Amino acid sequence: MLDELLQYHQEPDSGNFTRQVMGKIKKTGRTRQLILWLFGAIGFGFGIAGMTMLQGSLAGFAGKMVEQGPFGAPMIAMAAGLVLLGWLLNEAFE
Repeated sequence: MLDELLQYHQEPDSGNFTRQVMGKIKKTGRTRQLILWLFGAIGFGFGIAGMTMLQGSLAGFAGKMVEQGPFGAPMIAMAAGLVLLGWLLNEAFE
């Protein structure tokens, strides 16, 4: 009787269920990654806006960047922020 209960009366699923579940997981992951990048970019924009407000007018900020050259403190801060943001977002999805 046990052998009869354990026998398959149908063919096993061809894997469509697994593919559907994995597709939903990937879609959720892409959505989460998009949200992280979007809000990270918004936060970065607010940070740049705050930095320009602290530096004075936008023209003064641009003038200081030209005076300091391409490796001035504001550019180094922006580059470091982008590297940190990229590292944090990549760590979340590995």
